[in-house]
Amino acid sequence: MTVAVAPSEPLALPGRRPVARALSVAVLVAVAVAAAMRAADIQVVEAAVARPVLAVLLGQAEHLPGSDKVFYPNYTGVGWRSLQITPLCSATPLVLPILALGVLAVLQRRFSPLRAGLVTLGLVVALFAINVGRIVMICFATRHWGPGGFELTHRVVGSVLIMAALAGSLVVGARLLSSSSASHGPRSPRVPS
Repeated sequence: MTVAVAPSEPLALPGRRPVARALSVAVLVAVAVAAAMRAADIQVVEAAVARPVLAVLLGQAEHLPGSDKVFYPNYTGVGWRSLQITPLCSATPLVLPILALGVLAVLQRRFSPLRAGLVTLGLVVALFAINVGRIVMICFATRHWGPGGFELTHRVVGSVLIMAALAGSLVVGARLLSSSSASHGPRSPRVPS
C-alpha cells in the first residue's frame, strides 16, 4: 500500500502576494486612522458637499469655510436655519467598521488583496455619499415641513436609511468578494485519489 502526501500551502498569514496584502492593509489602516483622527474635518466636508445640492433643491444654501454647519432657508420663510453635522451623524462612525472588515478581508487568503481593498474603499465612498444624501433629505424636509419634517427624517427615515446602507454595504461587499474568490478557482493543487 502506498500513501501519497500532497504538500500543503504554508500557514503564514499574508499568504500569496504578501507585498500586495501588506500594502492593502496599510492603506486601509491609514484611511481608518485618518478618518478617526480627522473626524471633525470630515463633518466639515460633509456640510460643504451638501451645500450645492441644497442650493439646487432649495434655491439657496450656504456653508461657511471650516464650519460643520450648512445653512438653508427657514421653514417660516424668514431667516435661515442650520443643520450641524455632529460626530454621531457623520459618516465616520459608519465607515470605521467597514474599514476594519476590509482589513480582515484583505488578510483572507481566498480574496485578492487588491480587490478586497478596492471594494472596501468603494463602500466607504458609497457610505459617505449616502450620508450626505441623508443630510440633504433632513434639510429639505425641515425646510418644507418644519420641525415635524426634521423629526421624521432625522430620527426615523434617516436611521432606517443608514441601517439599510450598512446592511447593503455588507451584502454588496460580500457578493463582490465571493465572486472574485469563485472566479479564481481552487488555490491548492488537487491530489489524484
